[in-house]
Amino acid sequence: MSGMKELLVSLARPGEPWNAKSLEAALDTTPATDIVVLPFVVSLEAQAKGLDLIEASKRWAKDEVKWAILGPIAQTNGPKVFNSIYVINDGGGLEALCERPNKIASFFSYKGLLMGCITCEELLSPENVSIAARGGARILFAIGKRPSINPEAFEALVRVRALENATFLLASDGDSFWAFSHSGEAICETDARTARLARVDRLIARQMRKTSEAIGRL
Repeated sequence: MSGMKELLVSLARPGEPWNAKSLEAALDTTPATDIVVLPFVVSLEAQAKGLDLIEASKRWAKDEVKWAILGPIAQTNGPKVFNSIYVINDGGGLEALCERPNKIASFFSYKGLLMGCITCEELLSPENVSIAARGGARILFAIGKRPSINPEAFEALVRVRALENATFLLASDGDSFWAFSHSGEAICETDARTARLARVDRLIARQMRKTSEAIGRL
């Protein structure tokens, strides 16, 4: 089990004018964070401006010794289109890659804690979220374009999926941040740019005990 006491996750959203410098400035405003999420809208802007967001994120992660999650980024291979989520580790290397539609989720270990990434659209499918959770992830990140439902309904959806799968779930479409614990408790305000998961070690230990007790009653 991870001995991590706290996990700090932040959104990086560049301001105007949108260019490489504003991206670096946005990243530099998250000095205390552990993992930075560069959401869907950042990926779209980077592609529109011809900026290699993947390489820029790798350089930043290595220089700052932090992790980054970015995407989905649309890429083509012949007639096929893939929406890829990238997880960059603190050495600037590619830690995990989730390519939809080939994969539902990707997994990575952060300080001994297994985490997973899915797209926001996967939240509409309880089966797909369950597959990701059954993979062993204690924390799931859902990033990408929000499904065609209003923000209030999406917030309720994120909460339900966290509860159903007894996992921490952090979702972002770039404009808002939804984060819930495995018990359905809100971790941060929707308009926040940072989610603080306090005493992660205790919460995970409690979650593991509850899971064991449930299995024991079967």
